[in-house]
Order: sequence, then C-alpha cells, then structure tokens
Amino acid sequence: PKLTLTAGETFFFKWQQNFNHYEVGFPGYMDLAIAPVNSTEFTFLAGFGDVNWHQQSHQQNYTVPAVVPDIDCKWCVLRARYVPHKPGEDTFYQCADIAIKKSQAREDERRKMPELTGDTAGRLEAAALLSFEHGHNTSYKRPGGPGGVYGLACNPIETAHACQFVEVQETGLVRKIAMVPYGVDSSGTLPSNLTPNDFILDQISAYDVNRLRFYLLIHSGDLDEERNSKLISLHPVTGETSVFGTLGTTTAINALDYDTATKELLALQIIPDAAKTGSFFFRLSSVDVEQNALRLIYETPTGEDLYVNYQWSTVDTKNGIFYYLMGNENDAYQLTTKLFSVNIAARTASAPVSLDAKKYTIGAVQYDAVYDRLVSLTPGLYTPGTPGEWSVITIDPKSGEVEYLCHVAPANVFQIDYSGAVFNIDQDRGMVFTRFRVWNEQADVLVAIQLERSSCKVHYSQLGNFYHIHNLAYLH
Repeated sequence: PKLTLTAGETFFFKWQQNFNHYEVGFPGYMDLAIAPVNSTEFTFLAGFGDVNWHQQSHQQNYTVPAVVPDIDCKWCVLRARYVPHKPGEDTFYQCADIAIKKSQAREDERRKMPELTGDTAGRLEAAALLSFEHGHNTSYKRPGGPGGVYGLACNPIETAHACQFVEVQETGLVRKIAMVPYGVDSSGTLPSNLTPNDFILDQISAYDVNRLRFYLLIHSGDLDEERNSKLISLHPVTGETSVFGTLGTTTAINALDYDTATKELLALQIIPDAAKTGSFFFRLSSVDVEQNALRLIYETPTGEDLYVNYQWSTVDTKNGIFYYLMGNENDAYQLTTKLFSVNIAARTASAPVSLDAKKYTIGAVQYDAVYDRLVSLTPGLYTPGTPGEWSVITIDPKSGEVEYLCHVAPANVFQIDYSGAVFNIDQDRGMVFTRFRVWNEQADVLVAIQLERSSCKVHYSQLGNFYHIHNLAYLH
C-alpha cells in the first residue's frame, strides 16, 4: 500500500458515483468499509442513502469524514460500495489498498486539522476548522463513573432490522456496546425470533439514573395502528436489554421523561377530542414500570386545536414542573410555539405561554438545574434554504420572553435540524449536547455546550458520520 493512515485520526474519504441509478420507492445506498486483505469481514465506517439527481448520467463526487479504526494493519482494503436497488443494475465497488499504523499518542494529541482540498472546501472546511479550534480535549465522561452520549445506531446497511447500542465519543468514533433486536422501521424481512413489525419509536426516550435504565418504546404494527406500546430499557454500561410488558393504553405516547426528584417515569399523550375533529387533550401520567400501567397526573380540561404539534419536553426537578413545547400546525416557517406546564405534585397546570419568536425559532427546551432556568439551542429565524447561526437562549416560562445567552456556531455551516438535540443534559456540570450536520454534506459533529451564568464554552467533537444514530441521550 502507498497510503498509510494513523489509527484514531479523522480522515476525509472521497469517491465518485459515475452514474446515478436512483430507484424511486426503493432507493439504494452508498457505504464505506474496511477489512484486512483477503478477509470478507468488513468494518462499517460510514454510509448514507442514494441521492436523486433526476439524471442517470449525473456524475457526483462524495466526501465523508470517518475515524480510522484503532488497529494495526500492514495491508487493508478500503471499499466504497454503491447498492442501487435498481433492476438490472449490479452493485458497484471502488477499492484502495491502505495501511493503518496504531498511534501511541494520547487522543487529544491525535487531534489535528484534516487536509481539505478541492470539493471538500467551503462548509466542510469551516466545520473541520471549528472542530479543530474548539476541540473537546477531555472525555465527556465524568470522573469516577461512566457517562457520555449514547444512542441507537440503526443502520440497515450494516444490520437488517436491528440496532446497535453505541457511544459517540468526542473523537468522532462510534463505539459499539451491544445489539438491540429491534429496528426503527416496520419493513423488511425479519429474523424468526422477532415479532413482525416491532420497531423502536424515534425521539422518545428517558433515563432513570437511579436504576441505570435507558427507557425506549417499542411499537408493533403500522405507526398509525392503535396498539399497546411496549417499554424496554438498556443498561448504559453493558447494553443489556430488559423488556417490560405492554402499557395499558392504545393511545400513542408522545414523550417520556424522568423526574429525578420523585424518581418517577413520566409519559405525555395527545388524546383526540371525540367531540371535535382536529382538537386534542394533553394527558400527563406516571408510568408504573413493574405493573405496566399509567397513573394519571393531569389532563387538560379543554381541547387544543392549533398548538398540537409536539416538539419537546423537560422536567424542572427543583420546582417539580413538567414542561412541554407545542408548535402551531399552521405556521410552517415562523414556527411559533407555546409552552405548557404541569405542577407534578399539585396535579395542576398553569396557562400556556406563547414564546417570543421575533428573533428565534424554538424546537427544544432543556432545564438547567445549575442556574434553575430553561434554555434552548436555536438557529435564529427559520429561512428555507439558508443555514442559520446557532445560539443558546434562556426562556422565561412565565412571560415567554427569551434572552440571548451565547453563540454556538456561525451561519452557513450547519443545516437547520431540530432533531439534533440530545436528550438529557449533564445537570452537575450544566452541559447540554447537540448533533450538527454540515449543510449539504454527509458529515456530522457532536457539540458539547458548557452553560455558564451569562456565557457558554463550546466544544466540538471531530467530524464523523453518525446521522443514522437515533435517540441520542446523555447518560451517566
């Protein structure tokens, strides 16, 4: 091999798609993998779905950052693969012989500015520079115990209808912990030991720090079918899966949260109003995990017919308040929202508050226990086709007024994607996490934001490819 890579470094891999064989209704994918020469055991590095360029003769170059595996390999094969799923087309391959040398340097010493040339310039270069200049040189883990950002790598390219419980490290490396025998969709051929159409609900999770349980919901059948959801939990260290019974409701659960003060698992449901089409009630319950039952805490007495799009929820553990953010379904661009709140112990609610949207759109809220406040990561005003400037703001839950706290990322680098918010924050250190995707690129970065009273310290992971990781959460 003429090229030697250093184990643990972030490298920009480039390949070319000579023809676009996009198959409408069943799009294919491209992936990158590596294996020792003469071996068929390839290690997945990165992958993404095919892009419809609406022209078969379209030629496209792709650049993907990936962390080089931490191995010694005198002769490895790097494979770029295109599986088009199009009848009559074969699988296409590009391969290169490389070597990998294991580095003895510490992880923070390995961090360096990747070499960027040609089509990797622009936003990808800007993101790499942010990662280099604001790199997180210490682990997300807290001294004296496990902790970090975890999620479910649900990638049909690598494992059909199953997920890997993984840790996303500050180096950009995705560390596999254990397999979870559920996917995030209800399609495909399933192994014989799985119930047909069982799948993990995306962006619904909660973490019980007392019992070390990362809770997720499993749904059976089509998403719109009224069936009981099943509760499962993962152990944050071993990845061991525990399966509980089905919960006693056929109405979908829209959110899970955990109240560390009362040690209760909470569930939010949006209940259709039988008397008025398009109107909904909001119901908050505690979850009796052992009895597989929901215990009612509060339900709105009147239906809501405008602010019905669930966005996010969080628990104020000091004051015992459950907050949930609802979006205006008729406001596609300004994205106006209302903040609803329930006093858990008193089983009462305050009047919903409209949040100030003159300067910022708000898609998620987090409770910061260090300074007893609500915060939100926002890209400013939403403009279609224009990546915004990301900031942290504080929210007054009584008035709806917002105040700028700190700058996180410049405009024109990362796409507007509210789904990047990470569940939970490190309440002891006041650290909130998010995932950014580089605008129009197959590259991601994990951002840790250290909240201070009137400012922030922002740390970027190295660039990687982990957009396929669902239900990202900080667990400790």
